[in-house]
Amino acid sequence: MKRASAALSLLIVALALGAWGPAGAVRSQVTPVPVPTPSPAPSPGPGPTPTPAPPIVVPIPLPTPTPDPVSLPIAAIEGPKQVAGTFMLLVKSHAAAKNTWRNVLPEAAAPPIELELKDGRTMLWFQEPPAGVYLFRLRSQLPAEGLDPIADVEHVVTVGALPPKPVPPVPPGPVPPGPGPTPPVDAGARHVIVVYETADVTPALARVLNGLRSGMNAKYLSDRKHTLSLIDDDAVNADGAKAALLAKYGESVKFPRSLIVTDGASGVVLAIGELTDASTAAGVIEFLKQNGG
Repeated sequence: MKRASAALSLLIVALALGAWGPAGAVRSQVTPVPVPTPSPAPSPGPGPTPTPAPPIVVPIPLPTPTPDPVSLPIAAIEGPKQVAGTFMLLVKSHAAAKNTWRNVLPEAAAPPIELELKDGRTMLWFQEPPAGVYLFRLRSQLPAEGLDPIADVEHVVTVGALPPKPVPPVPPGPVPPGPGPTPPVDAGARHVIVVYETADVTPALARVLNGLRSGMNAKYLSDRKHTLSLIDDDAVNADGAKAALLAKYGESVKFPRSLIVTDGASGVVLAIGELTDASTAAGVIEFLKQNGG
């Protein structure tokens, strides 16, 4: 009995020593808990390729170039070059410009009627103006800081009977001998023709042309039955063809401002001269007298 009790005691002690550690600490028993392994993400299958987003564009305003005020057209005169009577001119200038007129007109010319149009232009209306050369000269100054651009424009209108329509051409005859026509001996009626470029009319030339159409010079021509024609070198008739005088006497136009004297009856050219800024209306009459007029 005693041996059985001792063996039971040893068994109990052995069991007790198995549950405690060497320093009397309790031997823990931990059961590991399995951690789930994350599944890999499924690979994307075939499909449309995503479109990249467009780049963001920020507009940068560029400076607007300011036109040079000197190059701006600030004045213009529009109108006919040659008329038989009433005519009108259209004048355009900047609203802020200061306009100064320096015209050369026939003495008997009356001031025009001025009409302001809706588009800002001014219409100058000359009713039944006397015959002559009307030289319009406009200086338009546009105030601009440090610049003050100036525009000088000119326009010339010749008022008088328009050239007649051309007659049917005559078949050419035999060429007369000699370098040119022989002037007749006897004096008589003459035709004085002045051919010039309207755009090149100067105040001096305008005074000559107006002097031939008025005053004592005009009376001299009228009393002796002379004829006076003032014509632009580019004049045309109503059909758009070259004016009859230019077609007939074109070969006699030797200068930019040609003075031609012909026999009033036969039309034969008697003399050819040149008009310059030094010429006068009285000088033209003297030239005419030297050639039988």
